[in-house]
Amino acid sequence: QGKIGNAKDILSKAIDINGDYLNAWLHLARARAAVLEVREAQSCIDKAMRLDPDDQAVQSLKTLIEFLSSI
Repeated sequence: QGKIGNAKDILSKAIDINGDYLNAWLHLARARAAVLEVREAQSCIDKAMRLDPDDQAVQSLKTLIEFLSSI
């Protein structure tokens, strides 16, 4: 499973505990994008955008994920 897989598991558990935990959604989106799980990453970043649409890290990652989904 590796480090990214472990990170995804831990972040998913954090989200299960607190579904409004912005940083968990952000990092889960990043981890999923890193292994080209683009649809799943998009779903995570969409949730992060709903939580804080003005967050710069969220906006930047959203742009990256949108790029990945276009290729």
